[in-house]
Amino acid sequence: MTFKAGIGRPIVMWAIGGSSVHKLYPFTQIVVSWLLKRTDAHVILATGPDMVDLEEGIISALAKNGADLLRVTRTGGVWDLRRALTFAEYADVVVGPETGIINAASHLATPTVVMLSHSSRTNLTKHWRNTIVLEPDKEKTPCFPCHRLHYDWTYCPQIEETGAALCASNITPEVVYKAIERAMKISEWKRPAQAAAE
Repeated sequence: MTFKAGIGRPIVMWAIGGSSVHKLYPFTQIVVSWLLKRTDAHVILATGPDMVDLEEGIISALAKNGADLLRVTRTGGVWDLRRALTFAEYADVVVGPETGIINAASHLATPTVVMLSHSSRTNLTKHWRNTIVLEPDKEKTPCFPCHRLHYDWTYCPQIEETGAALCASNITPEVVYKAIERAMKISEWKRPAQAAAE
């Protein structure tokens, strides 16, 4: 793929949000900043036109933190769903909460990191390939997994400090970063085999 070849470095594709209030990870800007400062990765913020404001907020936070924004690609309002879903196969790692992109990546060889919210391993990720599954701290998150479809905050505890759901807020940035590092190592191991197959 020409786009990937032009970047010339490992690509972490981060799906920044899903279809409900609990499918937003409140520490995305922290983990992405660490990736840009501690690794040579390029980060693609994958989102639709409905989350351009969220994407802008992440970019602003990264800029304040001195991150290298030349290694970040914004897709909100630029990439359509088909392109985003297709690129999941070409990324080195795909990261995010329970979103369409993460579900699509689940059958690929691409290493994936998913942050669970309302679903359990058994009813979502049990048969996924090459997936690192992150769950909220169960002692701090008695509602997990709730198995509810949330359309607002009525039955989903929102944390004032983060503005996000309790489940999303109880997966620490350190845990997510370490999982992505691990996934990047898996990707390096798989890359030569994939190249030979193509």
